[in-house]
Formats: sequence, structure tokens, C-alpha cells
Amino acid sequence: MRHNLTPILAALSLGGAALTTQAETGVELLWSAPFNTQYLDGNNNPVAVFGSNQNRGMAYNPISGNVLIVNNNSAKIFKLKGTDGTYQGEVDTTGPSGGFFKLNHVDVSEDGVIYACNLTLNSSTDPFKIYRWPDEAGFAFDPTTFERVGGYEGDPSAGDADATNRRFGDTFRVTGSGVNTRIIAASRGGKVLAYFTTVDGTNFTSVKITSDASAGDMGLGLAFGSGNEFWTKAPSRNLRRQSLNVAGGTATTINNIANTVIPNNVSPIAVNLASNILAGVLTGTSTTAGNHAVNLYDISNPAAPALILSTNFPAPIAANSNVSGGADFHNDLLFALDTNNGLLALKLVYVAPPPPAFTAQPGDVSVYEGGRVTLSTTATGAAPLSYQWNFNDTPITGATSASYTIPEVEQVNAGNYSVTVSNVSGSITSTNAALTALASVRTAAATPLWTAAPGSVAHITSSGDTQRGMAYNPVTGNLLLVSRAGSTAVHVIDGNTGATLRQLDVTGVTGGTFSLNMVGVADDGAVYACNLVLGGSLRIYRWASDAGGTPPTIAFDAAPDSTGSHRYGDTMDVRGSGANTQILMGSNTLKNFVVLTTADGLTFTSQTFEPDVPASSFRLGISFGAGNTIWGKNTGAGLRKITFDPGAGTATETAFFDVDQVVSFSSALDVIPEFGILGLLSLEVSDHLRLYDFASTPDALTLLDQDFFPTDNANINGVGAVAFGGGKVFVLDTNNGIIAYNLAPLLRLTDTPGAGFELRWSEGTLQSSSTVNGTYAPVNGATSPRVVTPAGTGNEFFRVQE
Repeated sequence: MRHNLTPILAALSLGGAALTTQAETGVELLWSAPFNTQYLDGNNNPVAVFGSNQNRGMAYNPISGNVLIVNNNSAKIFKLKGTDGTYQGEVDTTGPSGGFFKLNHVDVSEDGVIYACNLTLNSSTDPFKIYRWPDEAGFAFDPTTFERVGGYEGDPSAGDADATNRRFGDTFRVTGSGVNTRIIAASRGGKVLAYFTTVDGTNFTSVKITSDASAGDMGLGLAFGSGNEFWTKAPSRNLRRQSLNVAGGTATTINNIANTVIPNNVSPIAVNLASNILAGVLTGTSTTAGNHAVNLYDISNPAAPALILSTNFPAPIAANSNVSGGADFHNDLLFALDTNNGLLALKLVYVAPPPPAFTAQPGDVSVYEGGRVTLSTTATGAAPLSYQWNFNDTPITGATSASYTIPEVEQVNAGNYSVTVSNVSGSITSTNAALTALASVRTAAATPLWTAAPGSVAHITSSGDTQRGMAYNPVTGNLLLVSRAGSTAVHVIDGNTGATLRQLDVTGVTGGTFSLNMVGVADDGAVYACNLVLGGSLRIYRWASDAGGTPPTIAFDAAPDSTGSHRYGDTMDVRGSGANTQILMGSNTLKNFVVLTTADGLTFTSQTFEPDVPASSFRLGISFGAGNTIWGKNTGAGLRKITFDPGAGTATETAFFDVDQVVSFSSALDVIPEFGILGLLSLEVSDHLRLYDFASTPDALTLLDQDFFPTDNANINGVGAVAFGGGKVFVLDTNNGIIAYNLAPLLRLTDTPGAGFELRWSEGTLQSSSTVNGTYAPVNGATSPRVVTPAGTGNEFFRVQE
């Protein structure tokens, strides 16, 4: 292949130049010169620029714009035009002598002065020499006296006893200009560097520098960094960033970057400080194209270089057994030499990083007062992205992440929220999201006792829906929790403190989609837990108590209804004791519920009831009411009260409260029949417990209190549990943990025609007064329940004092 004054076109191939990261840097091929490229001089005579293993030094002249390349066999320095690679002649190399190669490497200072060095295998006996040309037309030796003009000649190792520290000329770098010119060279197999300075801009002296790197770590890759820093690399050695202490004669490693980041076969390197880019030339004996390339790395974080792109050298590919070559930056230009594989001339293309763009903007949201809300956004664009949330167009101090959380919403938080996302290319502000604060009922009806937050213990998690069943033991005051986190277990929790006490023995518990899912406790302290089945046999296990070591027995193992093909195990409630124990379960898919009864308190049979209600009415919430009544709830539907007749096998809906009275997305529930109190887990924004009075006003629910969870992790299955007992209410919101509340004393007055009025209270001392605001005095000997017969025409008022 012959080239005169025509550029080598980009068609000579830019291999593998695709970006490998979301970098802001690409490359444009200016030209490439394969190793077999031949050049012609002005007389059309061939010029041997390239030769086998003969090209190891290359540099760019920022003044002339030429690329200089050394042929160490002919001891010549050739000039190629930097913009197109055309041949521009030679530098006068008359005079250099000595060394294994008279000329091996070349570099150019910022003022266009050319420096080239020999290769010496022993600087103690064969001096290391640096030659200086004032420009490309100048001479390194005086044409009259034939004396070397400037440069250096001597032993940079200062007679070092280690022969590996006396080979110089495999690496050679120049920086600065004039009297500020600095030169550095490293010994090939040792750990000594030579640092050269000048006081007149012409003649140089050396300082021996000993590095803390291992011998051979600096042999073939060398580049100046910022200040007194420099970078080194050798085949099969780590890339190092080192700090130079000239006065102390030492170099200390700042960063040692493993070969998992910078490949072993990178040796020649160059650094572009303005762009924080390091170029590494991949060399070696392989003849595979991908193993002969120039890699670009982002060194904005010097401790963790990141690959930007890789560009292959042009075919044909040959082995580079000396693993030699060179690389040089000038502004946005990069020139790379791989011995025996030619030259690459590249232009760095800095693409403006993508500006921010929203993929999801915050939306309008309505939140109950006291509830928790998180506004969030997602955006694309070049990293790093910064965020600033605004309230009514005013920046919110500290709100600088992709989401903004208000842990307890009040009316003052109502308004318009937006978020501004910014990066180096600009900023964008979202549309306004309106936050509406809904009025809530927050009273002292329930006050927090303890919280078991997700992640506080291994069996209470923030995701996975692994806790769905919970019940209160009225005998021990403990809480029973089914968890499938890690392994399926029934955990016994202290109802007063929330401390986990132990696990029930689950030896032999198997079967179902989940071997255990829901749990209930009878009035005598017997524990019942069921599996979850999508059809076939429902299995219910019984433990005589929640004491450690109590073995499980099978209380029921059959299809709960006649179809035997539907899902059960999502809801469960237990009441009574011994032979009067009853277990209630609702179908997930049908309108059915089943009541299981026992003759011996150990094994149970089921009876199916099918009221005229929509399917799945008892899917996620079910509870016994007073007598032969039950309550049922499903997400997206109202609350139903059902009366069932075991003798007739019938069930009738006797009350319905639509979603205007109970929120739509609510599920788990429990009731205290004797006081007409219902607890409901609401999964509206944000998740909370609702306490209702269903006895005071016929056909209506009175909201008594709302108590909110401090987290609002997704509970997409709408599962959880509510359990009353011991003057407390416990709420499990799946993926959000458990909260226990103390209940205020409950007092209920019921008219019993012909027999006066019945007073029931949950705890405390019954007091009475003749006026509502008068002085209350204890009712001597009063126990709940108490029948009160009106005396005369006056009024009597009652209250309970804790």
C-alpha cells in the first residue's frame, strides 16, 4: 500500500468504537496507518517509516501539528501530518550515538522543542542520552562543532547496584516548556525513575527517584499527571498513580488499580488532564484484533477508572512481542502507536450529556390528616441528577432526592408540589401535584403501646407479603404471628411489650400453597392455624397452648365445602372454648363461608353457608359477631353483617355498609360484639387502623378514631390482621409491621325492655352522677355487666374511670 500526499481515509476502519458506558466521550477517526503502509518522499522514493519491532516511540508536536515517530533501526524520526497522516519528511538525526538503540523514544514539549532518547541496557557503562532539537528544522548537534546541543548524558541510576534499575529508554515523557520543562523516564525492570529538570531550558540534570512500586511496575507505560503526580503501567501489572517527592528522592503510590479494571495487556499510556481521560494501548503477542486497541478511561475518580470506549487498530494484526508503543494527547486529539500494528489518529468527540427528562411525574394525591405520604418522580438524563422539591413554587429545604415524604400530613401541608431535576445540561420542573389533606378523626380511643417495624426482627419484613395471620391469646396475653420469612413459623410475641418470646413447634406441618397462613386463638388459649389451599383439603392445626414445646395436632383435614375446588385460608376467626369452640373461614372466590364445630374440642367438622351476597365477600376480612352473626369485607366492596342459622343451614345479610361509610380499599377486621366496636385495616393513603362504633346508631357506623402506620410499603394483596384483646387492639399491616394500641375504657348502655338498662364496661371503675357535668362517685360493688333500674324521673349519668 503506497501513499503520497493523500490522506488515509476513514474507510481503513474504525473497529469497536461503540460506547461501552454512558460516557460523554466518543471518537472520530481522523486517519489510521496500518503497519504495512508505505510512504513516498518528494522524489517518489519509498520511505521506511515502519519496521518490524522498530517503532516504539511516537509523539505529537503541538506547534507544527505533526506526529513524530521513531524508527530505532535507522535511528530516524519521521514526520506525519497530524490531520491526515501524510508524510512530511524527517527530523535531522545526524549525531546521536551509543546505546542499544541510538534513538528509541521521542516526545515534544509544549513550546515545540523535540526530545528523543536512546535505549541503554546499563546506564553505568553505556550512558543514557537525551537529545534536543529546538524545532523540527533544527539540529541536535552543532553543524560546525558537531557537539551535542543541550539535553543530557549520564547515569540516572547513580550507579545503582541492581542491574534492573539501570535500563532506561523504554519509557520517556516530557511536559512543560522552556526552563519549566520536565522529563521523566523509568527503568524497565526496576523501581527507579529518572527525573530531569533544567535551569536554562537547554541542559538537563537528573534526580534519582525510588518508587514504592514493585520492580517492573513502571517499565512500559508512563505519563505525567497533575502537579507532581504521574501514572505508570506495565504488562500484567496494575495501573498506578504515584506522587513524586523530588527532594526526598521517592515516589509513593496513591492509587493501585487492579487488572480487573485495566487489562493486563495495556502498557503504553497517556493522560488528558483537561478531560480526565486516560488512554491505554492494548498490546501483546495475540493476533486477535480486539487485543490490539486503544482504550479510553474516565479518571474523574482516579481510584476507580471507568472504561469509556475501545477502538481497534487497523488490520492486518501482528504480534507485538515487545509490548511496546506509545500514546499522546493534544487537546481533543489522540494518537496511538502499537508496535507492528501501525498508528491511530482519533479526535475525541464530547457529546453534550442528555438533559433531564421525566419518565414519571408526581401525581395528585389525597391523604388523611395524620397519614404519611411520599411523592416521587423518575427521570432520565446524564448522571448525576440532582433533585429539588418545591411547595407552592418555593424550594423545600433538604428535599433533594427523587422522592419527598411527609411523615404526618396536616392541613398546612396541603397545596401544590413540584420537583426540579437538574444535571450539567440543564433542568426541568414537573407539573404541579396537588396534595389534599382529608379530615381525619384522631382521638384518644386508641393510644400507641408498641411498634414492631418491618426489619426490626427477621420475621417481620418490609416486602414479600410473608406475614398475613395474627391473633391474640386471652389466656396468656400473648400475640401469635404466622411468618414465612426465612422459614414458616408461628411466633409468640409478648402482647404488652412486643418482644418475641419463642416459636411454636411446627414439626410435621406441611401441605397447601402455604403450609401456614392464618391463625386464631380460642377463649381457652388453644391455638389454631391453617394452611392456604387453592382447592382440595384445608388443613387446620391445633396447639393446646402457646407454651414452648407444645406439639401440633390436626384439627381438620378435608375440603371445607362440597365443591372441594376453591380457595380457603385467607381469612380465619376463632371463638369459644373446648367443645364449644367455633372456627370461621371465608372463601376467597365464592360467596361462601364455613363454620367449623367440634364435639370433643380436638377435631372439627365444617358447615357451609351461602348468603345471597357477591362472590368473594369474605375474601380478606372475616370475624364472628354476637351470637350467630359474622362480619365480612373484601377490598373494593362494602362491609357486610350476616346472620346464620346452623339448624337450617341458611345465612342472610342483615346489614350492609357501603364504601361511603367504610373505605373501599380495606380488608382485615375484628369486632368486640359486646361493645359494638369494629376495627378495620384501611389501605387508603396512608395505611391505618379505623375504629368504628356500630351499636350506637342503627344502620350506621360512627368513626371513633384513625391511627396511622409510620411506613407505607406496598401491600398489593391487601392482607393483614386486626385483633382485639386485653384492653388493646393489635394491627398487622403486611409489609409494614405490627402496631399495638391501648384502648380507652369501653362503656355500653343497652335498653332491656321490662328489665331496665344493662351497663357493660371493659375495665376501670364505674362512676355515676345526677348531672352530666357534676361530681361523679364510684358505684359501690359494681361489676360488669350491671343492670340499672331507673328511680323516679331524674337522670343518672355514668362513666368509667381508669
